[in-house]
Amino acid sequence: MKANPKFVHPKGTTKFTIVVKREDRPSESAATISKEELKAAFDDHVMACEANIVRIMKARRTLGTNDLFTQTVKAVNRWFDLDRRLFSTALSELINQEIVSREGGTMKYIA
Repeated sequence: MKANPKFVHPKGTTKFTIVVKREDRPSESAATISKEELKAAFDDHVMACEANIVRIMKARRTLGTNDLFTQTVKAVNRWFDLDRRLFSTALSELINQEIVSREGGTMKYIA
């Protein structure tokens, strides 16, 4: 039996850059992570957060901002810890792309 190296599944795969929390790392390896690696990890986390927000909003259509944050935290919790700054960055990017709109304290799925 031979493997087909040209085969690509239509759904593809998603890779997340995992960065261990600073307090969990030994002190000698804390200095080895560069700013570029942290920026790349942050960008990957924003993309993962955006994908989960879109998935949640497709299912719900309209949702309060705090409820959306809570559900997004539950969705990405197995990969990384989501904070408000990361969530608001991802949400503002989706608003700029006109995928989600903000109406008062609620979010509405547009696309």
